[in-house]
Amino acid sequence: MTSTALWDGDYWQSFHAVEDARRQACPVHRETLPDGAQAWIVYGHAPALEALRHPDLRRDAGEIQRIMRRYLGPDAPLSGMFTKSAMLSDGADRERLLAPLKAHFTPRLLM
Repeated sequence: MTSTALWDGDYWQSFHAVEDARRQACPVHRETLPDGAQAWIVYGHAPALEALRHPDLRRDAGEIQRIMRRYLGPDAPLSGMFTKSAMLSDGADRERLLAPLKAHFTPRLLM
């Protein structure tokens, strides 16, 4: 794991080179977002699966928002990317939201 400040300096002018170097150096990076919040960036399929299977990782949007509010304050603006969806749900709620999609995302149909 490495720690860097995300989007520092000329990041956007050399985005691909910076991300390629980070990916090659280490699959997991702790980043500092522009507002000072900390985030983890995970590169690669195998490291992402390992992270997603970890019991301490939260996928549920409501839980993520509660954690963010605890650290950022009750009135802090939160990213819109953490809203209720099949991808950001756990347990029975996740299964209920994914059930209608499963028939459309088979390996044969995705190829």
